[in-house]
Amino acid sequence: MINPKQIFTWWHKQTFGTFLKTLFFGKFVGTDELGNKYYKSKKDERWVIYSDIIEASKITSEWFLWIHHTINEIPTNQKKKYLWQKKHLENQTGSQSAYKPTKIKKNDADLFFMLQKEVAERVSAKPSTKAYGRLSAILQYFFSVELLFDIPAEAFKPIPNVTSSFVKFTRKNLQDLNAINDDNYERVIKLAFQYKRKTLKNNFKGILDDADFSTLDIDPTMRAETISVDNFVNIENYLSQRKLSF
Repeated sequence: MINPKQIFTWWHKQTFGTFLKTLFFGKFVGTDELGNKYYKSKKDERWVIYSDIIEASKITSEWFLWIHHTINEIPTNQKKKYLWQKKHLENQTGSQSAYKPTKIKKNDADLFFMLQKEVAERVSAKPSTKAYGRLSAILQYFFSVELLFDIPAEAFKPIPNVTSSFVKFTRKNLQDLNAINDDNYERVIKLAFQYKRKTLKNNFKGILDDADFSTLDIDPTMRAETISVDNFVNIENYLSQRKLSF
């Protein structure tokens, strides 16, 4: 049955058009582990009705292959998985989970990720560049980040509309992590970038004054995207040592 929300909001499970298409032409095929339901027509058109909010990354890998006609075998949730395989997660970009690898310090192995090119440029960006931001400053405190090479869209099937990049994360030695409190370091970064077009003086208003910035040898009229990781560490240590609330 159609939910009234679906008439007015396209992002709730399905659009009204998809509801009608499924009602008249859809043959139910199966359900994935997240509760998304899959259908196809007599012409072998394939589509999904999401269990809640419409988000393409919620589609599990097996069903992704099926819905794009890469495979014809109907995926099954009973298929045996390897011990190293984890449960499918939707896109975690921008969420707290995106920063989880930074908190795992017991493993010093290099990490390799294939990312959308614009994300790869953000995590590897240097200060005073357009791509440098909160994500850059947090990850580069814990890792040396190197964009190794780009991967063209033609390398994938179906061909996406974006270019990908292969990125190497080398964890820094513990003795090189000089912030007194890692959680406070992240709070400093969040404050510094909360209003990207404003100066450090504005973003740290009520926390740091001109005298504090002078002690830190940081120009308060600068913006966060021009500040290095080392300077952010100095700000965190200054606040922690003086037990200043922020």
